[in-house]
Amino acid sequence: MESVWLDGRSADGTDWTWVSSGFTLPSMKSNVTSYPPWSEGHPISLPGNDDLYQRGRCLILDRHLCAEYTTPVFLDLDCERKRPFVCQDDIQQQATNLAERIRKLAKDEQSGLLFVMDDSLSVLNAWFAEEMKLAATIIRRYFPLSRNHPMGMITFSQKSKVVLALNQTDTCNVLGTLSQEMLANRATRVKEDLDGVAGKTTNLINAALMSVDTVRASNMQRVIVVFVTDGEHVTEDKDKKNLRTAVESLQNLRNGGHEAFAIVISQGQKHADYNVIEELFSTSLKGEQNLYFVENYEGLAEMNSALNSTELKEDYAAQCKFCS
Repeated sequence: MESVWLDGRSADGTDWTWVSSGFTLPSMKSNVTSYPPWSEGHPISLPGNDDLYQRGRCLILDRHLCAEYTTPVFLDLDCERKRPFVCQDDIQQQATNLAERIRKLAKDEQSGLLFVMDDSLSVLNAWFAEEMKLAATIIRRYFPLSRNHPMGMITFSQKSKVVLALNQTDTCNVLGTLSQEMLANRATRVKEDLDGVAGKTTNLINAALMSVDTVRASNMQRVIVVFVTDGEHVTEDKDKKNLRTAVESLQNLRNGGHEAFAIVISQGQKHADYNVIEELFSTSLKGEQNLYFVENYEGLAEMNSALNSTELKEDYAAQCKFCS
């Protein structure tokens, strides 16, 4: 292991220490932040220091650091940035966790479900269809729609748009929209989104802010906001202030009894900028899991299958022709 360290030393092969800082690393990743154990105490170059070697002193995330039942998603060699310890969790385990959260929500006297779906150019039509299948499966099996339990949906690319207001109560109509109209109308949505836009094509911050506004406007006691995205956001200078606002807004939403989490499809993008998605969803005062990683859209399809095959027997939309 020492061959993959720069500035790291171990006396017994078990406990490791950064030489320059004297910081001894914990043996396990943080359960709160999901950051790798080596992210704390690593040597960071001082401002104005152009020593590239100093900035490059970092531990390579080796595939053997993932548990046997997980698979690595990407490597990160940038010491200046903290990344999640990205090992894809067991799909069935993630599906069970999601199912329990949604079913618990459905038992509330009044609660809502808001999906925020990535509709950017990086998402192929077949992949977008998997996003819609996820929403449909959750509604069919875990969140029966009613006057006191509505759903809504936002899609986002550069711009964000409420495609289904957070007042949808007819399960069959919603399933029909998800399985047919959302994909059929996608070309028009993408064209409208890109008109007059130059540069980046995905804006997670805008989507987060719109989701917060939508939840607040609903006046519902409790809403779960489910983001599904490839996680990439091209950062601009103005984003720093807006990101801080979005992070605070999401946390205030959680403090008010709502929940917000993201399912991130990494697509094996080793050099993608995941800073924004981490900032938005890594922090949680309650300690609940707010980031679920799958390696690619095949992984999302596996999650859909797992959600369909859980022990729960109810199918609240079995009478709809869209349920097959």
